[in-house]
Amino acid sequence: MHKPKYTKLDANLEPLPDDHPNEGDGKHLAVRVEHPLLVGSIIVSAYRASDRSTSKDAKVVAEKFSALGKSWRLPSVEEAFFISDRTRSEVGLDPNFFPDADSYEPTWTADVDSTSPSGFAWSVNLGVGYCDWDGQSLRDHVRPVLAGQS
Repeated sequence: MHKPKYTKLDANLEPLPDDHPNEGDGKHLAVRVEHPLLVGSIIVSAYRASDRSTSKDAKVVAEKFSALGKSWRLPSVEEAFFISDRTRSEVGLDPNFFPDADSYEPTWTADVDSTSPSGFAWSVNLGVGYCDWDGQSLRDHVRPVLAGQS
């Protein structure tokens, strides 16, 4: 099974040691995720941008996210699918890198289900590592990725 590699990042997006503290002013706010099946890497917010939002609101919440003074966006379903570590027997997001991770963390992506007309959008459960579509009016988490990545 393929496993992602996580790297904590500082305010300049430079690597921090894995044991860098998750508390205080110097805590990391972003994580670089590298996965053998992902071309390149993606930078993901270490913390959710909101607790729960509808699909429509999730895009706005991600774009208003202000961590590190950078622009953020919702991940694609493919990007989000590779964030979770499905080799872990507990929460799919290592809490050392994602301190607010839940064991059940449905998270919106930027992808709307292609069935026309559709009231569904794609969500990835980062806690256990699967994806599914949810009704766009449901309230799922928002964990942005750095804009300008593809």
